[in-house]
Amino acid sequence: MSEEKNVMSPPTFENKSLPGRWCRAAILALSVLGFAVTAFAGTVYVTYVTDNNAQVLSEPSSAGSVLYTPPLFGVLEVVEYESQADWLQVVTPGGEKGWILRSSVLFQEGGTGDPSSAKKGVVDRAFAKQEILKWWQTTGKNATPVCDICNARVPQDTGYMLTTQQVLGSRAYHEMLKSRAPGTYSQMIERFEHDPTPWCICEKCIEQYFMDVPGSSNPDELSKALQANKDLRKRTLEAVRSQYTMEQVRERMSSGQIWLVEDAAHPGTVYPITPGIDGWILEELEAEQLSAPAGSGQ
Repeated sequence: MSEEKNVMSPPTFENKSLPGRWCRAAILALSVLGFAVTAFAGTVYVTYVTDNNAQVLSEPSSAGSVLYTPPLFGVLEVVEYESQADWLQVVTPGGEKGWILRSSVLFQEGGTGDPSSAKKGVVDRAFAKQEILKWWQTTGKNATPVCDICNARVPQDTGYMLTTQQVLGSRAYHEMLKSRAPGTYSQMIERFEHDPTPWCICEKCIEQYFMDVPGSSNPDELSKALQANKDLRKRTLEAVRSQYTMEQVRERMSSGQIWLVEDAAHPGTVYPITPGIDGWILEELEAEQLSAPAGSGQ
């Protein structure tokens, strides 16, 4: 007999009965727990989508065809970030390489210690746990929930509740799905995209397929965090611009050593500059130099 579970349907809680989200395709029940994301060597570069209208295009130009429309706060692995000033080459969840505007993402160079997390989706685990606890308190006491990815039992008052958009933002999940059901992968993804029912995820799958970025599931909190990050970057850039020439910045960046910049507008405030992470400073200054009118002296 199939196990029944009640799930939360936004924006309000409603009882719906599904046999493990049709087992999220029965094939996933077979040996999914044994699947592991393969880590790759080298530095990891990831980008978090911060623009509702962001698109991954076939070429680094607005004339390119649309390959993928990423969800807000979704994570994409970056495979090329130096050759095009305004564009980053990324890998879509489906495995295609395309280009996305730098201005529509938050680029993190070497921003994670776990190479496999460049393939994972972004999720605020604290928020996702709150969502499933609300569901437990409302309808879950009489349910027998199973994980919508691996079909493992989810013990009472545990687990996470994610949106379909968040789940499909995980490249690792797509890779697993394609490896287990290559013949029906496209149909399953299309079916999931049109199903607004939240996903119940167990502890093991949240670790395997999703990296934790606080605030990512809460647009208001993430918006504040992103604005604070933009403000900090702006102040740092202004401090560097006012105290160093372009050649000095290039020399310090190439040294590989951390250096400090004092913020003249905020006495006593200094910003540490790490060449491996803050390469964006040199990119911004070079872009300004290229766009400056001839004879401006910049």
